[in-house]
Amino acid sequence: MRTIELTCDPALDRAVRTVWRQLADAGVDSLADNPHPAHRPHLTLAVCGALTPEQLAAVGELLAGALPLRVRLSGLLSFSARSRRRVLAWGWCRARS
Repeated sequence: MRTIELTCDPALDRAVRTVWRQLADAGVDSLADNPHPAHRPHLTLAVCGALTPEQLAAVGELLAGALPLRVRLSGLLSFSARSRRRVLAWGWCRARS
């Protein structure tokens, strides 16, 4: 499985990590104590089985004109993960300028 993700600017990264910490302090599993670099606040744009070099180049071209991207967090989403745990995530949409 491959994903296309955008990392967050420092302010959004801190805000998400603050919520992770609050969840952990309340006894809810979170990524607050997971230092692995793959477990970072991010925006998932796509999930797919594979990307050819041509497809990856096309994604890069599309994103080049759209970044930086202002986003607005929306409702909560819940889905199952390969670990059989539930994942809680924010939905997001592009913020109007």
